[in-house]
Amino acid sequence: MLITFFISGVSALIYQLCWQRLLFATIGVDIDSVTIIISVFMCGLGLGGLLGGIISDKFPRHLINIYGCTELFIGLYGANSEKIFNFLNSNSIFLASSSHSLNVIGCFLALIIPTLLMGITLPILTMALNIKNQNIGSSVGLAYFTNTVGAALGSIAVPFMLFDFMSLAEVVHLAVLGNIFSALLVLTANSFIEQIN
Repeated sequence: MLITFFISGVSALIYQLCWQRLLFATIGVDIDSVTIIISVFMCGLGLGGLLGGIISDKFPRHLINIYGCTELFIGLYGANSEKIFNFLNSNSIFLASSSHSLNVIGCFLALIIPTLLMGITLPILTMALNIKNQNIGSSVGLAYFTNTVGAALGSIAVPFMLFDFMSLAEVVHLAVLGNIFSALLVLTANSFIEQIN
């Protein structure tokens, strides 16, 4: 589970940096646009964390499968994200010459679903780990540490390595592969464990 959450952290930061570049065509390249994108990311992660906590309480026996499916949905959105953002950029409502507030709404709508899904993963994985550890502090710390290290690696790899050798679309697809690999790994492992038990 921790390996998948590490990979998930890498993918999340790859998405953030790539989507930020894709959305610059909509809201421009300045401190305001960066602030808007990061704010929407934080909003989605926060709301997702809240929703993930509710889901964890209601479905404690299915946490691993929910986590795996969430990773798959993030990957599915990532695979189609370039088309979504290109539509946003070409749609006359959200052109840079139009209202700035409409551009913000467009960015919010484009980012809220995947960031919500990303936010859901932490409480779900934390509660799944807590079933084994029986120590919520240790579970939260371990999951958050692992994901943050992955995110740090992603934030370093994209501008200093990946963009030197790959196109923006290829880097996004690398993040998609990370999500799909994480989902398949955790779902397969969980299925194997259930068969043994």
